Amino acid sequence: MINAPCVLVDRQTFGTNLHFFLFDRLIKNKGLQTGTVYVRSYRTFSNIQYVNVKMSRGDGWYDSVSGGNPIAGMYDEPFGGTIDAWNDVYATSGTPEDFNAKLNASFHAYGESNKTMPSTVPAAFWKSNQPFDQTHDVMTYYLIHFGVNPTASVSLIRFNVGLQREVQHIKLSIYSNVETLSGDYEFVPN
Repeated sequence: MINAPCVLVDRQTFGTNLHFFLFDRLIKNKGLQTGTVYVRSYRTFSNIQYVNVKMSRGDGWYDSVSGGNPIAGMYDEPFGGTIDAWNDVYATSGTPEDFNAKLNASFHAYGESNKTMPSTVPAAFWKSNQPFDQTHDVMTYYLIHFGVNPTASVSLIRFNVGLQREVQHIKLSIYSNVETLSGDYEFVPN
């Protein structure tokens, strides 16, 4: 359990991936059936990075062409442009289709099959919120979808962040339609 905004991470204990689990035990949110989590993972590497922006989307999301069926997830798909080009995409609001056309990628989607709960709201979340070194930094964006657990039992929402040997610093920003899951965290590997 993370109980501090900055955590020292021992590489011998955690290996090459940090496995995060958000606790989904949300009795007070009765009526909310679908949960969404957006994660912005900013990592600084000691070596040169040739892809500065990556996109990952878990299962359970919908798009306008899937006929009401969930679309497949995606993992670490590279964005072909710079972080500045990525930020320019989010200069105005829009639908998942609008942003996917600008990104030239099928990343954004809807939380429900009836085209509600677009991952593009709020659009400002998707912008990089700090200085960016295009030689050493990587920003990975995650879309996570889950069914809200309305019981007293605990269920887990999982996502992974790479902790390669060259990672020197990690900042995570988490935004969710379930407010208790939102927050900002820093991890310093040793």
